[in-house]
Amino acid sequence: NNKTGVAESVVASQQSAKSQDSKQQAAKPIVPDAAIVSEKLNIVISTDKQKASTCGIETAIKPDHKERVFPLDLEENLVGRRSVNKSIYPEIEINDPGVSHRHLKFIKQPDGTFAVLELGSSNGTELNGVQLEPGINTAVKAGDEFSIGIWTQLKLVSR
Repeated sequence: NNKTGVAESVVASQQSAKSQDSKQQAAKPIVPDAAIVSEKLNIVISTDKQKASTCGIETAIKPDHKERVFPLDLEENLVGRRSVNKSIYPEIEINDPGVSHRHLKFIKQPDGTFAVLELGSSNGTELNGVQLEPGINTAVKAGDEFSIGIWTQLKLVSR
């Protein structure tokens, strides 16, 4: 039967092509995904001197007038006020009575970038002048500025 012969020829031709394709695919080197390059950021903590001098709050906690720099090297970096009584020891300690003990957290993302998580602090967090919603991871980058507490300013910088 001529139709059967043609069909067998087509099938044989397709199998041969598949065999050729699989040989070519096997010969191609496996290229690994591009390496994830982690963003290297520091957080610079400073005091808004005008806010610190005009806040009108008498407190035992006094503003730090020296700028401090912390590397964001951990998977998570808690920002807040230390409390020995509550066993809270933030990686980035802030001396500002308007900052909660667990104020916010910087979280390294799987792609090496960072996000910030507002932890439902009493006085909130502003990122570049916009109030952050508690409980929502927000992508951040070098150059972003935060206002927390009464007088504390944070800025992300590349290193």
